Amino acid sequence: MTPHAPDERDFRSALGAFATGVTVVATVTKGGFRATTANSFTSLSLDPRLVLICLNSASRTLSAMLKATVFSVSVLSESQEDVSRRFADRHRPAGWDAFAGTRFSLDRHGCPRLDESLASFACRVHAVHEGGDHVIVVGAVGGMSVSPGLEPLVFHDGGYRKLLGAPDYLGQLAS
Repeated sequence: MTPHAPDERDFRSALGAFATGVTVVATVTKGGFRATTANSFTSLSLDPRLVLICLNSASRTLSAMLKATVFSVSVLSESQEDVSRRFADRHRPAGWDAFAGTRFSLDRHGCPRLDESLASFACRVHAVHEGGDHVIVVGAVGGMSVSPGLEPLVFHDGGYRKLLGAPDYLGQLAS
């Protein structure tokens, strides 16, 4: 492998080598909900409890989130590929119709969190940093829920993937 200065396509391709989970980040405004699919999500701090997300600086969801100062993050399960695609579509419905036909509940801030997701986080905007063509939003986690036993939706090399089940070592040892 020879290092070189990447063009945009090469850079995207190299970044695609890193497998990520998939989330839907949502907020609530007077006009309804705003949400978008994002795979730039990570834990930042245990004390205080902080997470960070990165959204395109032109994102309508970002603009609404910064105005509302609250947001939710739903970590998608493997059964939610259609949900991921829906909120990644630039032509998706906006306002209250954004979640029509989607199973969700509201977090403590009134932000939608998707049912059947692995976990969800209710956040307040803690800090905002510019990062090139994206904005890094640090969220203070005020509440969360976890659904054990579900498998994650994974994105790798430009497509959705499923994790292979772990081998049953205990069963093999018993034989």
